[in-house]
Amino acid sequence: MDQERVKIPQLIPFEEVVRIAKETVLRDGYHLPTLVVEGSREPAILQIAGLANTHEGRVVQLYSAGVELGLGGQLGRLRQVILVTEGWMSMGQDGQEPVLPPSLDPNRKEVLIIAGHNLTLDQTQMVLFGMVRNKRQKLIGLTDLTRSNTGVQEGESLLLQAFIQGYQRSRK
Repeated sequence: MDQERVKIPQLIPFEEVVRIAKETVLRDGYHLPTLVVEGSREPAILQIAGLANTHEGRVVQLYSAGVELGLGGQLGRLRQVILVTEGWMSMGQDGQEPVLPPSLDPNRKEVLIIAGHNLTLDQTQMVLFGMVRNKRQKLIGLTDLTRSNTGVQEGESLLLQAFIQGYQRSRK
């Protein structure tokens, strides 16, 4: 007796989301905050207009988005979440940690951040690209700020964790 196997769709590769995000920001000059969410049943892509100005506000927004999407029930069990957003980054001087938060640092760098968490592997990947603008503030390029040979580093994203916690709490 042959049993029919249910084929589980492959996750969208993190590197593919990075490629598309880079193309988008270079074409448009900006990238709306975007979540790529993959569940056991289907994926979803959410753009978040009006992302909060504070980190705490963004955490609340992502948690709420997770709750809302989880309550919908269409995605099934959460498998992967990728967040693409612009932000600011502070660099320390002479090997020292930054002393000011990026919002207050006059030497901050504008960055494109792509962070993804694979729930099956319990692994977070992150890449950062410096956004290079000309004198007229037109985006003219990206510089890879990720500090590994692969171009991807493991890390932690409190925003992704907030989304995941909201999603999982709503499914209980």
